[in-house]
Amino acid sequence: MPVINEILIQHHDGAAMEFWTLTGLVGPLGFAHYRENDVRQLLEKLEASLDGLRIAVRDGWDPFDPDADEEAIEPGMPGEYFPLMVLALESEREEWLGKCLEWSADEEAEDDWAGALSWVDWELASPVIHRCITNPSELTRRAGVRALIHHRKNEGNLLSNSLEDVSPLVQAAALRGVGEVALQEQAALRTALESEDAACRFEAARSLTLLGHGEEVFVQLDEMALTPGQYRLEAALLRAMTLSPGERKQWITDLSNSEGGARVALQASGYCGDPILMDLILSALDQDDLAAVAGEAFSMITGADLEDGDLDRDYPDGHEFGPSDDEEDDVSLDEDEDLPLPHADRLREWWSYHCENFQQGNRYLCGDTVTEKSCREIIAGAFQRQRYRSALELKILQALEVFPSLLPSAGAGC
Repeated sequence: MPVINEILIQHHDGAAMEFWTLTGLVGPLGFAHYRENDVRQLLEKLEASLDGLRIAVRDGWDPFDPDADEEAIEPGMPGEYFPLMVLALESEREEWLGKCLEWSADEEAEDDWAGALSWVDWELASPVIHRCITNPSELTRRAGVRALIHHRKNEGNLLSNSLEDVSPLVQAAALRGVGEVALQEQAALRTALESEDAACRFEAARSLTLLGHGEEVFVQLDEMALTPGQYRLEAALLRAMTLSPGERKQWITDLSNSEGGARVALQASGYCGDPILMDLILSALDQDDLAAVAGEAFSMITGADLEDGDLDRDYPDGHEFGPSDDEEDDVSLDEDEDLPLPHADRLREWWSYHCENFQQGNRYLCGDTVTEKSCREIIAGAFQRQRYRSALELKILQALEVFPSLLPSAGAGC
């Protein structure tokens, strides 16, 4: 293998893997072991990998030349398109951009295109985003909407106009953007609550909650949270954050007793943050399939670090995370991967010593009552999943105009 090709492949594959990791960092199920400083280091590694490719382009390498067999890089999996797409956007070369627009209509490449448009400066992204929004492919249009949201822009009412896109996929993305960018489109959100498309209904409810109108969507969120479905977890978390003190224990109990609801109830308990739910959390520590998520809920409320506090234990011999080699298995990542497995007796002992510091009826996040000050401190240094909850809290408190990026500089997926 020629040395130049080997080096280019190393830079490309490094950037692809680093970008793929970034896309898994934000959200209620983001990679659990990353803190803000870890994310910063990851971004620096990604930028270094891209720099290696940029140098090759300046030296005459054409990553899109179909005749350059020895130096060709053929993307085919999510993450592998991203480095080439960044190069194309930075070069502003029409033939390269045309190839990226062609790729973006493929489901495997949509995240990469949205990420590349989000990664580069707005001045480079803006004209291409305009082209995306009018593209025949709904996936390309949705990638453009996602990039608008990342840049917190509604230039030329592109984001607002996408609320009326013919595709529910694009509409749902735009509805999410209304809440994150704080657009004054409440009428469109209320209309979307009656949509036949589940994604549109959920994103409308989420945005109304983030804009301070959560009381309008309690019924919709209850329905989504208490029945199995794609948006069950996020609906349950949002609803748990807006429950009144008097209804928290019964609502979480009903969720736990619903079909397949035990795990979601523990996750919602962590987001609710009321110590009145601690009995439910502690009782789940003895169940192998719920122990890790119960430990996470415990930490979400109390701030106890299971690993640093010697409150964890080893996973049983032979325990494996994620999908098996069976081709028919679910290939999605294991939600518990990178979560410590709690030591039940030690957690119960910890709680017996510290419970007097937590008052039932109050809401806690990482050991502090939920306030604007505590949430801002958590965003600055806690784990990614805790930072995500902090961002939601700040928006619901109306302490922020726009939903904060949970990555310390430009990057995809935030």
